Amino acid sequence: MPPRVLALAGEVKHRKPTQRHVADGLRRRARHPGCPFAPPPEMMRLHAAQPLSRVRLWDGSTPWLVTRYDDQRALYGDQRLSVDPTRPGFPHMSAAFQEALSKNRPSFLHMDDPDHARIRRMVTGPFIIKRIEAMRPAIQNMTDDFIDTMLAGPNPADPVEALALPLPSPVICELLGVPEDHAPPPTRLWPTPPSAPCWASPSPPRPPPLPGDTPAQRLHQPQRRR
Repeated sequence: MPPRVLALAGEVKHRKPTQRHVADGLRRRARHPGCPFAPPPEMMRLHAAQPLSRVRLWDGSTPWLVTRYDDQRALYGDQRLSVDPTRPGFPHMSAAFQEALSKNRPSFLHMDDPDHARIRRMVTGPFIIKRIEAMRPAIQNMTDDFIDTMLAGPNPADPVEALALPLPSPVICELLGVPEDHAPPPTRLWPTPPSAPCWASPSPPRPPPLPGDTPAQRLHQPQRRR
């Protein structure tokens, strides 16, 4: 689990912060200079010396930063914690995120129990381990096909355009039971760069009906009976 900033209503009593426990926004280099996927050096320093510390965010607020896995596990079970971005004191990472989350209906990832648990139970069926493992051969074949096409194409190749961008579309269709001839092209699924704001896009057209008993239909049925 990566380090995360957590909003806590009340004091953390199981461990006392050390030193001044205020890191000014981790404003040093945000990424490791040698590897973009490695934890930032400043984060690792806090992990070792001040695993429970405060950070100063863009709006001047100073939420807690919890960098150790065991502490994160303990706090995630604490009902004083909330993932609801509309609650006072929630540590928004930027003004843009705060504005976007305030204007849109939150997903179940931004809900507290019991709403989170209710919706999670509704959607877990198609994602059980046995079903996902059964998809492994099909996903491997899709991946192999895209890699073969990439290797047979121009050199050097762009693995993002040749593999990372087109692969999710057929995998999602396989997961939800969407027929291959109904699958949208990758650019329809991701028409803008990942960094572009997509929450203001117009509503997509209604998809064609799916034949038979598919995971997508099973997810839809409980909603229709409510």
